[in-house]
Amino acid sequence: MELGIPLFDEDFRVLTTDEDFVRDGLSGAVVPYLLENPHTKKSPLQIRDGEIFTWYTGTMSPQAVDEKLNYLCDALDRIPEEAWASV
Repeated sequence: MELGIPLFDEDFRVLTTDEDFVRDGLSGAVVPYLLENPHTKKSPLQIRDGEIFTWYTGTMSPQAVDEKLNYLCDALDRIPEEAWASV
């Protein structure tokens, strides 16, 4: 699905069976965060069954693990609490 935000729709692919969750979850601060964060190109995000994922290939230093965890937490913090009610 597309959100109707040209910069986002060009760079991101949203696959969903729950358009309400996507519209609620990606509202507000989430889209700007994803557009501006350099991690989104190297570490895609996936939200599935109420859980958020990212992945990476290769070895990771403790600092890199910390950065990935911070990235996930920052994205999660921006998803409005109300969006999770439908999951």
